[in-house]
Amino acid sequence: MRSRPRRVILASKGGDSAQQQIATLANLGCEASVASNWDQLEPLLPEAAGGLLLVDAVSLGQTGLELVKAAARCGADLKTVVLGSSPETEKAYRRCGIFYYAVEPFADREIMDILDAVFCRPVCLDEQALSGAEHPVVTSLIAADKQGRQFGLLFSGSALSARDGLGWFIRNEFHNRMWAVKAESQPGAITAARLVALAGMCEHLLVVVAREVGRLPGALVVDEQHRLFALPPEIAQRATALIVQPAASGKALAGFDQGTASALAEHIVDLLSARTLHG
Repeated sequence: MRSRPRRVILASKGGDSAQQQIATLANLGCEASVASNWDQLEPLLPEAAGGLLLVDAVSLGQTGLELVKAAARCGADLKTVVLGSSPETEKAYRRCGIFYYAVEPFADREIMDILDAVFCRPVCLDEQALSGAEHPVVTSLIAADKQGRQFGLLFSGSALSARDGLGWFIRNEFHNRMWAVKAESQPGAITAARLVALAGMCEHLLVVVAREVGRLPGALVVDEQHRLFALPPEIAQRATALIVQPAASGKALAGFDQGTASALAEHIVDLLSARTLHG
């Protein structure tokens, strides 16, 4: 059976730049249409449900922001990505709950990553495995490798469900690698004392922090220099912060779609596994 096409609406004033963008989108497997005002955009929304609204904020000016607001008011089922360059413009669009704000993604080929994030393939969950989780939520994990060395994960920004989403995928990644995993649920803010205590149980601790870094939802930055998340000095050599762009839904680490959660879980466990090579 043929898969549903990637449908994209390009909101733009048109011209040569828009035609080049449409051609690029077509080469990347998208069915793209152009709209420069609400009368053109509105009839395209139902057919593009589940797709992407790509807004050229530079060419449209204030009209672009009004189009995004109008699409939201009518309940359009689209993820909105804005092409812009002004910090003031970015703030205005982000208040509308857009999926991503990009600067020249067609020039640096970031558009391919954006399309992958918007049209990610769903991942089927193993319901039997989900039902076996002993904790409804997870705030930290201790994982032991085949040599018995313990490594920790601490989640800051939101507790994760052990039965779906990122929490489940991380546990599943460890199980697939035959690591023993213990999940813990400890509500409350992450304190220095808690960080020190958990780090004291582990060869290395990764602190996964949900924080706005201006990237695609699920993008991860390894804060090796401790510039984005302050760690207690006594554990600075045994702990690393992983800064994750929160989900567009506003649910921080708990709001990613299954495709993003699966890829992010694999990345996090890969990073932790790499630490075992240096332990």
